[in-house]
Amino acid sequence: MEIVDDRQPVDQLGHHPAHKQRASRIQQECLKRGLILEVGGRHSAVMRFLPPLIVTERQIDGIFLIFNEAVHVAYVGLQHGHG
Repeated sequence: MEIVDDRQPVDQLGHHPAHKQRASRIQQECLKRGLILEVGGRHSAVMRFLPPLIVTERQIDGIFLIFNEAVHVAYVGLQHGHG
């Protein structure tokens, strides 16, 4: 999943620019909550989920609850100039 800056104009292909700082902040917030995500991609803004092949539906739900909370914290923090 690529993290982009939707406040910036789109390029000629209609894509918003990558938001490396927000991706890094989301990764940090996930780590604080016990979820390890890899960040990669050409602009270091692609979130990579690497669960084991035996992950359960309940675990997936937990992963996305943590991710959702981390995204919210990262978005609000960057809007207010924190991190």
